[in-house]
Amino acid sequence: MKKIVYIEGMMCEGCAKSMKEAFENMVGVDSCKIDLKKKCAVLKLQGNVIDSALSDCVERTGFKCTEIKIKKGLF
Repeated sequence: MKKIVYIEGMMCEGCAKSMKEAFENMVGVDSCKIDLKKKCAVLKLQGNVIDSALSDCVERTGFKCTEIKIKKGLF
């Protein structure tokens, strides 16, 4: 399963790196790709990681989660 997490507050590569590392340290997250221009993270997950866990990860890293969507199609 793939999810897109929209994140408010990421301004630079350092922010993106912090968020990527936080997601990749979560149980159930295989990989993470950050898109600074679109202000989102595309996550490849092992099964279904609940949205509240993803949102909590964003908040703990110092940013704001604005939306989470299931990604359909190619990664």
